[in-house]
Order: sequence, then C-alpha cells, then structure tokens
Amino acid sequence: MGDAPRLALRLMPAFLAALALTYFFPGAFAAWGRLRGIAFAAGIELLGLGFLFQASAAFELVRAWKKGRVATRGAYGLSRNPIFSWWIFSVIPSFALLLDSWLFLPVAILFRLVAGKAAKAEERELHARFGQDYDAYRLRTRAFLPLPRLLPLSLGRSLRGILGLAALACLALGIYLAVAGPAMRGFGARSSETAARMAGDEYAGKGAASYTQGIDIDAPPERVWKWLVQIGYKRAGWYNIDIVNRLADPEYFHDGKASALRIIPEFQNPREGDKIYLVPALGMTIAKAEVPRLLVLVAEPDKLGGNNVAWTFSVEPLPKGRSRLLARFRIRMGDDFGSRAAASFMNDLAGATIQQPAMLWGLKLRAESRLPTITPKDS
Repeated sequence: MGDAPRLALRLMPAFLAALALTYFFPGAFAAWGRLRGIAFAAGIELLGLGFLFQASAAFELVRAWKKGRVATRGAYGLSRNPIFSWWIFSVIPSFALLLDSWLFLPVAILFRLVAGKAAKAEERELHARFGQDYDAYRLRTRAFLPLPRLLPLSLGRSLRGILGLAALACLALGIYLAVAGPAMRGFGARSSETAARMAGDEYAGKGAASYTQGIDIDAPPERVWKWLVQIGYKRAGWYNIDIVNRLADPEYFHDGKASALRIIPEFQNPREGDKIYLVPALGMTIAKAEVPRLLVLVAEPDKLGGNNVAWTFSVEPLPKGRSRLLARFRIRMGDDFGSRAAASFMNDLAGATIQQPAMLWGLKLRAESRLPTITPKDS
C-alpha cells in the first residue's frame, strides 16, 4: 500500500472542508446543472469501478509480495501506483459527481501533485530492489492514469485494448443494473414518496417499470404550475437537454431553438382530454389537471391497468412560499423479455437518468427566476 493511506490522511482536512462547505451551502458549488442526473449515475459507476480496481490492486500486491516479484498484473498492469490512482480518479471525483460540487476537484488535483513526490520515492526503492525487471515494467506502464499504453501499435496491444474496453463495458453495465439504475429511480425523492401511491398509478398495470423523482423549488405552487403546464412538443419544450429534443424535429419548440424562457399564455389553460406531444407522432392525453397541484398524462386514458404509460406531476406547498415537485413515470409494454427490456431502457436510462432530472432542474431554475426571462412584444 506504500504511502497512499498516510497521504490520504494528510489531505483529509481539505477533503472534509470540501464536504462541509458542500453540505452547509447546498447549491453554492453546483457543477453539473441539467446534467446532474447523468453526473450522479456516473459517480456511482466511478465509485463501483474504483472499488473493483482497488480490490484487484490489493490482490495482486499480496500475490507479488508472497512470490517476491514486481506487482505487474491486474490494476498494476494499468498503473504503477494504483492506490494513488484510486483516490485521484475514483474516490475524490465520485464525491464531486454524487454531491454536485466542484470543490472536490481541486482536492483531487492537490492529491495528484503530492502523490507525484511520494511515488518517485517509492519507485527509487523498487528500482533498487528489482532492478531491470522494474525498469521494464516502468517503461510499459503509466504512473497514474489507469489506461494501457497503445503505442507503438501492434496487433497484440490492439486486441488487449479491445478486450479491456469490452470488460470495462460489462462491469459498468453490471454496476448500472445493480446499483446506479435503482438509485436513479428514486433520485431526489424520499423513500416515503417512492412508496406512496400517486394519481395515475392505476393506468399502468402490475409489473410496470417506474421511477419517482423530486425536487424542492423556492417558488409557490402557482408559479411552478405555470411552467409545468406548458411542457411538450411545439409548446415550451421540456426544460432539459434541448439538443436531444431537436433530433426529433429541428423546429421542436414553440419559442425558436430551445425550451421556453417565458410563461406562454396560450398553454396556461389545460383541459382533460387535451393532447401533449412528446415527438411529432407520439402524444399523451391529459387525464387529470387540478390547478395548481396535479397533472397526469396517459398514453391510453380509457384503459386502466395492462400495457400503458402514465406520467404524473404533483406540486405540493412547502413553508415559506416554497414547493415540492414530484414526477412519477410508469410504463408497461408487455410480459416478454424484449418488451420488458425496452420499458426498462425508456424508464431507467432515457427517463430516470438523462431527461427527467434535467427537466426538474430546468423547471426549478425558471420558477425561481434564476434564468433570464423573455417576453416577446406580441405576447
């Protein structure tokens, strides 16, 4: 393990300071904005892959020590200092992603600078002990960045690189299915909120894939409602990743090339039975609209249970003129493997990880007047 644990303890005050500032001043050091859902999932992935990397390093170090040889396999085949690499590229950045705070990134840079000096001292000792064996290992392996050297190009190196990427993809998928995906289904929501029934649950039958996400907004429900009720294609958009929506139609939005930055009067009076389109050929019907607290969109409003899609938004008042916005999405496409896989993809990755967290954040910024508003002359 070398100096890594001792170095981590020396830098612990900086890490704890970043943690304390992030906790006591929530949002003051936010880094990811509309990408906060993707960042949170990436943080889980990075932490999970890092623990596997660390376990591989520890296993190889014990084996090498018992045999009296240089540790060169597993994590040591990617980095000469895998314990340092674990802290620099996994542990500290994962906190920046999970807690949405850029304060941890300078800590990672500081760790890298200090680790450089410690690593040089360790390498002098290893050279004195193992001589040419360590020198050869040093030439083919990076010091910190845990990536294989691909130059000079050769068939063997290329094949190892491809196999390594395939293994990494499989591990990342496993972590997403086991940990990140389930975490994103309740992103921003309390356990009581994910467990409670909501209006619209009755439309998608038993076994539906679903998520429930929430966000606190520093604005009263009446103001949140005005931004919520105008969502959709050829309307205000979704306040999330606009470039993705423009793939469906370059003229996707009512207000030009992006989600609206204003309250649009003609979309402020929703009626049950009205259609809100997601893309040109796919829309959902307003099944329930209770101003200013409930909006339920359903693919087939005349069908209860079975295969269906329901999307519910609930706005609840909080003290001091604030609001709690919950979004629940439920989709059931069938019982066969292909239908379940497609529903899970739409629910977990496309919805819960990418689009819905971005939408809630974008709506929050607009309702709190944290973005410049636009009022056209003809509105």
